[in-house]
Amino acid sequence: MKTHKNYEFTEPEIHLNTGVIHAKLRGTMENIDNKTSIYHTPYEMLLWFSSSTEQGSSCLVNVNSIVLKNLENEETLLISENSETTFRERSDGVYTASFNYKNLNIKHNDHELAFSYSFSKDCGLDQTSTPANMIFKKQYSERNISFWDMLMGI
Repeated sequence: MKTHKNYEFTEPEIHLNTGVIHAKLRGTMENIDNKTSIYHTPYEMLLWFSSSTEQGSSCLVNVNSIVLKNLENEETLLISENSETTFRERSDGVYTASFNYKNLNIKHNDHELAFSYSFSKDCGLDQTSTPANMIFKKQYSERNISFWDMLMGI
């Protein structure tokens, strides 16, 4: 039997007229010993825009001034000043534009993600830079995984 400890966060979403903005903080897995594994810092942040409306490969999403603020001690971490990517069609027909930021050394406290985003004129969407805020609430889970579960990939 192995105990799996996960220092995780909620996955906030912002619903737009044209789709949804999603965010996730995913911890790094470490095997402490044969009986314990843990997901913890450093974290990887995934930020993605999804739309069921067709978006061409020339449709750019620009994200500016991405800051993560620790709500317990008010410390801020500048993640990126400017990032851009295009939409791609997934196999389920949803179009996504994804950003990935690695090695975020943050504490397991509630955090606020603040950024602004805009779309290129090729998207057919509002090109105005729009501010956005999302809250990551800390969560903790612990579960026991049996040898059989590990063999089955659970």
